[in-house]
Amino acid sequence: MTSRERLLCALRGEPTDRVPISTYELVGWNPDAWENKEPSYRDLMDFIRASADCIYMWDSGGVDIAPELLQVERREEDGVLVTRTVCRAPRGPLTKVTREAPNLKTVWQVEHLLKTPGDIRNFLETPLAVAPPDGAEYRRRAAALGENGIMMHSISDALCLTSELFSFQDFLLFCATEPELIRRLLDMMQGRVLAYTEALLATGFGPLFRICGPEYATPPYLPPERFREYVVAYDATLIDLIHRHGACARVHCHGRIAQVLDAILELGPDGLDPVEPPPDGDLALAEVKERTRGRVTLFGNLELKALEHGSADEVEDLTRRALRDGMPGGRFVIMPTAAPIGIPLSPGTEENYRRYIETALKHGAY
Repeated sequence: MTSRERLLCALRGEPTDRVPISTYELVGWNPDAWENKEPSYRDLMDFIRASADCIYMWDSGGVDIAPELLQVERREEDGVLVTRTVCRAPRGPLTKVTREAPNLKTVWQVEHLLKTPGDIRNFLETPLAVAPPDGAEYRRRAAALGENGIMMHSISDALCLTSELFSFQDFLLFCATEPELIRRLLDMMQGRVLAYTEALLATGFGPLFRICGPEYATPPYLPPERFREYVVAYDATLIDLIHRHGACARVHCHGRIAQVLDAILELGPDGLDPVEPPPDGDLALAEVKERTRGRVTLFGNLELKALEHGSADEVEDLTRRALRDGMPGGRFVIMPTAAPIGIPLSPGTEENYRRYIETALKHGAY
């Protein structure tokens, strides 16, 4: 089977020749990915292209949750880029601050846009734009990928867009003290999310969409009833829209899913990731397989921390365990729970990724 055929069959619950092998954010076939330009990652990315099944994560357009910009200030502090952004809003400016270190490919938001109930009311009066996706570029990338995998676009759901306006501490606080304002934000975001998703589907994006955000409403952060209120009430409509256009939806939900797994299944997703094992999650893979009973394809179960800090023998053992528990009945794609962001890539991490892929190729045949 080609990688494309293998992944599509896994998503549909159809037989495959072996377990598909994903490296998640390490997308070997994306020429613009920083990992494909960073010398210390070069050999590993070559190996990934040759050996794994590519789920090509590429996004275009989106919901712009930053209002009109008034001012952007950038300065360097001890080698770290600090960016202060001031946005126009009807009742006065809103401000956020981010930090970026040169050796870490991530952006840390150290001051969030919304900090008070007044900020929320101000933001609710602010028009938000939906940037259209680039269909021509999507088709070019999909054609270049060919049979080496499938395209996947990430969609931030209403909860994701809402929660990331705040520090997580403030978000949880306002869920308790200002539930009406939080619900108004969710409703505001949902309209933009659906409009953006309609644009993606009309432009031909697919076949897979990753829905991000549900993890913000999992225990111990919020009780299970809030998961239904903040996730099920919104994402069921989103997933139905994706399905009506013949595409697949994968729910992205880190952490403890034991108390919300039934609610996730009610959404009717085609996939669920990253199915973290204990202690980061609270369900073993075999338990998730038992509870889902072939209704959804499971992606993941190999913790990034094992790949970054474990020995190659430990990684091989964890990979074999994941295959043992994930393979019965099919509908399993082995995958790390995240990807490295540090530069340079450590030799130990590279060795562990190679051992992971080699082990999955050797022991993942049906």
